Amino acid sequence: WSGDGVGVLRTGRGGDGAQGLKRMRQQGFLTIAQDQQRSAVYGMPKAAAAIDAAVEIRPLERIAGRLMEIFPK
Repeated sequence: WSGDGVGVLRTGRGGDGAQGLKRMRQQGFLTIAQDQQRSAVYGMPKAAAAIDAAVEIRPLERIAGRLMEIFPK
């Protein structure tokens, strides 16, 4: 992909999403993972944090606002 993009990883189990997020970060994309306090299941965001896949870790309610900063209307 040669365009703009952001990877967002929310609550979930396993580590497959974390691996995908890591690949996106390695390609220079902004990557965001949901924080532990707001995650119903912190497995996948925790995996992303452990492998340094997320540039930013945010509470759920601050993710949409951050995306609007990046991609304004």
